[in-house]
Amino acid sequence: MSTAGGKVDLKIVLLGKENSGKTSLVERYVYDRFAPKYQSTIGAAFGAKKITPKGSSKAYVAGIWDTAGAERYEAMSRIYYRGARAAIVCYDITDDTSFDRVKHWVRELRKNEENCLVYLCGCKKDLVHENKQIRKVDYHDVNDYADDIKAKLFETSSLLNDGVADVFQTIVNDYYEDETKMSAKNGGNDPTNTSSVSLRLTGKRSFCCFNRDPLRNLLRLNILFIPESDAFLVEKPNVTLDDDIGLLRRTDNVPQSWSVPLTGLREGGFAASSLAEQSGILSTGVVS
Repeated sequence: MSTAGGKVDLKIVLLGKENSGKTSLVERYVYDRFAPKYQSTIGAAFGAKKITPKGSSKAYVAGIWDTAGAERYEAMSRIYYRGARAAIVCYDITDDTSFDRVKHWVRELRKNEENCLVYLCGCKKDLVHENKQIRKVDYHDVNDYADDIKAKLFETSSLLNDGVADVFQTIVNDYYEDETKMSAKNGGNDPTNTSSVSLRLTGKRSFCCFNRDPLRNLLRLNILFIPESDAFLVEKPNVTLDDDIGLLRRTDNVPQSWSVPLTGLREGGFAASSLAEQSGILSTGVVS
């Protein structure tokens, strides 16, 4: 589905070794299709789908990033998991080396995205239905590992559409539950009613020439998608505090427009108005 006209509420990233089944998982869930062979993903592919969590009448839009599994693209994959609320770390249950990569990615996430929830997913379950001897990754061993890292474990078959929806539904259920608990602590506001600040761009300019602190306040928060007509795109939304901040550019015909939630700002609109004053290229922040 297209995200035009709405924002993405949570970011989900798929990580894992090349040919572990990531792309098939996304293709089956988002588009309900399966192809016996796919070209290896280069960089990342994006899809989105509305999912209604258990206990809620309102659907969330999940933005799903399918990343490249080849080790030569590993640095690129790190870019895509920044700011993710959930990571599906995939492995091929007929390939024991793919599970070694699972442990690698879990370490990466724990080091760099400690607030990202991890979900383990064993793919290609259909291959062992008729021949259990080709299974190379024992379910019980993975389950023990999942317990150790406090992750949930799934085994799926994209070919048979077995267990695929359960993975994503569980992620959104967990997200909604966490948001509800947070809302209760913050006075009972509706967790599905997320305010966001939108900056309107009037030109192009690098953010290397003025005080970066207000921009840091924005970019350290979770990034959401919002309608193209009312947004701008931060090309490097998850930057380090001392490195290049990135560029803003117009979002004409760009389906992936970034917005920043007000949650966490000391004063609503503070960072937005400060940016406008200091850069001279942005209008005042607008709450949408």
